[in-house]
Amino acid sequence: MPKHEQQPTPNATSRSWCGARSAAWFAGALALSVPFNLCFRLPNGSFGYNILITLALAMAGIGIAVPVAGWLDGRLRHLPAVRRSALGQLAALAFLAIATGLVWLLAAGHGPSTRPFVDLLRGFGRWPFALILAGLVLVGFVLVCAIEARLPARARFSRRIRASLRRRWRCNWLFWSLVFVVLAGRDVMSVLGIADLNAVERTSALLGRVATQGVITLLFMLLFHGLRHITPRGYRICCVVLASMIPVVAIADYQLRTAWQQPLIDVINGLTSSGSFDIEREITASGIDVDATSLILQVLGVIALSVALFALFARLSARLRLRFRGRYIFAALGGLWLVAVAEGGLSHATKRVEAWQREQKSFALHINLFAPPRGMERIAIEFVEPFPPAQRERLLGEVEDHPGLRKPDIFVFMVESWRADTVNEVVTPYLARFRREECQPLGDTFAGSNCTPLSWFTFFHSRLALHWPEATDVFDDAPDAEAAYPLRVLDKLGYQIECRAVCDLGYKNLGGLNFGRGDGLIASHYLDCSDGGPRDADWRVSTTPDREEDVMRELRDHLDTDPAAPQFQFISLDSPHYNYYWPDGFAVLHDDCATHVSPTMRGDPETVGKVRRRYENAVNSIDDLLGGFIEYLKVRGRFEDSLIIITGDHGEEFKEEGSWFHCSALNHYQTAVPIIVKWPASVGDAPPQTNVTHLDLMPSVLHMIGLDAKFYQPLSGRSLLDYGGPPREAVVSTYNRGLNGTGLCLISGDTKAKFTFGRFWSHRVPDHLYIAEYSDLDDRLVDPRADLGDRTHADLLRELYPTFAERFTARFERD
Repeated sequence: MPKHEQQPTPNATSRSWCGARSAAWFAGALALSVPFNLCFRLPNGSFGYNILITLALAMAGIGIAVPVAGWLDGRLRHLPAVRRSALGQLAALAFLAIATGLVWLLAAGHGPSTRPFVDLLRGFGRWPFALILAGLVLVGFVLVCAIEARLPARARFSRRIRASLRRRWRCNWLFWSLVFVVLAGRDVMSVLGIADLNAVERTSALLGRVATQGVITLLFMLLFHGLRHITPRGYRICCVVLASMIPVVAIADYQLRTAWQQPLIDVINGLTSSGSFDIEREITASGIDVDATSLILQVLGVIALSVALFALFARLSARLRLRFRGRYIFAALGGLWLVAVAEGGLSHATKRVEAWQREQKSFALHINLFAPPRGMERIAIEFVEPFPPAQRERLLGEVEDHPGLRKPDIFVFMVESWRADTVNEVVTPYLARFRREECQPLGDTFAGSNCTPLSWFTFFHSRLALHWPEATDVFDDAPDAEAAYPLRVLDKLGYQIECRAVCDLGYKNLGGLNFGRGDGLIASHYLDCSDGGPRDADWRVSTTPDREEDVMRELRDHLDTDPAAPQFQFISLDSPHYNYYWPDGFAVLHDDCATHVSPTMRGDPETVGKVRRRYENAVNSIDDLLGGFIEYLKVRGRFEDSLIIITGDHGEEFKEEGSWFHCSALNHYQTAVPIIVKWPASVGDAPPQTNVTHLDLMPSVLHMIGLDAKFYQPLSGRSLLDYGGPPREAVVSTYNRGLNGTGLCLISGDTKAKFTFGRFWSHRVPDHLYIAEYSDLDDRLVDPRADLGDRTHADLLRELYPTFAERFTARFERD
């Protein structure tokens, strides 16, 4: 037989197929995942979802490309091995090119982020997707039957399936048993932690979650083996790494849910909420005492240990000869799913709606077909900006300085993590007296949100925190981004604007989004201690209290020069941020306090008490620091004619509702902050106010100066110098919604209405809300039925919060 007509040897065939399969594997992994990240990835604040979608698309691409490559290899068996391998790799490249081209074709005209496409997908509800999925399954079944009829008997799918069901599976059963124990144990602990469930509700929930995690474990196992089967031997470590990390991720998720009331996916999403990812800044902001290199090494160590554990369990499973027939595995999968579905269906009869809702919110993944109502009522809403950008720019052109304006010095102190209830004679004796004797009487006061970047945004821009994500998008696209409108007004009136911060002004655009960037920077002095300032080496290694002392000293040195221009001085102080700090040698309020604060600390009363006392020591040191500066202003003769605003960016929770610290709920522990306002003597006695938020402060400043009302009334807040008028309404919102899902709170009088969003994965302005509950200002539930009568909740809410409905919405009605 001529040499060129000889059939390839088995070894040559094997090598040929391995080369083609490797090329197909890589092509499949990239064909869908790369175009998604270039064109379709979800917007800022969706980092975790983008990772999951990328992994899913990579596996789907592999699942398509490798079998197609195998089919092609079978059709080309008559060719020499080298030619088959080359053709197989060319086919893989063609698959990659075609898939990429098709995806980019879909993205054409929508720019780098195809939000119309994403919004279209988000607009569908659960049932349309279920119908689409059912249709695809039916189409697939018809195709399989058609192909089955044309195949020879020995190659038919049915024969392979029967063989698979009879076969005893060789599997790493010990590891997958561990996965089930971890997943089910996490859910059992979570169910036991849900308050106010009766015995029937708790038992039903436990049964449903154990069955759910049994199904999920088996699906993970089948997915792993299917992916491993079509993955070239040299790359199977990728499959092992992904599988081995399942228990680690589950445990981390449980820890975060227990300590911070936030799932792991939300924490990962938040890493890119400002449009950039900086691990060093995220670690610093979180209060974790570790550098980025150490954290990365620890993560790599955890991955290595997880892979080693997987390998050990695989060896033990093989030695114990643990094997089960395929039919038992699929029977268990179907049986557990039926149990989960039946438990969900029976929940209509066995559980109270509110108990079922609490259970539903506690878990991200549900496999049954039944769910409780999302809230008391679904409300269609269309948010509008009361002060749109075009109007702001037009009015800025009309701002003029004239002698009739009042332009006192303005000092704003933003204190990190400052709870309203700490302003008392014990913790803050100076500020408590100062507020009582020299400041405007303000009742209940609230931050604009429950985290620093959003609260600063509500303060400086006087815009709802819901608009922060879109504002960061605009900021990212503007190298010379402008400062907040109220600061630009002050700049046109001749104010010298300065910013001194102990915190990192680059974190989530804290500084640039409010004070501007590049040519748009409005601050004549912009001191970011985290970047070192004028004494880089010293400031980097100094403690937070040391930097606070330096900031205040530098401010006093500046004022000692008697600057001619009116001053707007913004100072951020950071000691009450966990781990909570005070200067060396400071006479602390409590000796019996925690020596260190860990975000994973237990929630027992003794531990909570020690952490709370450490926090009060830090707040007490801030009281001393600010008291000294106020006395300095009095000695220098600058006190009487100055406006002094002292507030916190958000509150702090100490497990009152299950969470440590902040960024996990809109309860009053995390949003009720002090707002202390001392007006210049020329203002006289300011009227008492209540339900005041950060939104109200910059409109009050512009009102105090004497500008025409058109320059500040369109802002989202309401001046504190307004006399009379309708009752004040506070609006608090966030994208850090935590486990309870509350993203918006409306407050008027002593009533608070709480809303969840329809799109739990979105950080954008919602178009649907669900009224979750009514409460008093201390978050004790209130029954609305007596006031509701025959009306819809939307009607009642428009009556309770008329200013919100009229000023911030173009549509607010039952959907």
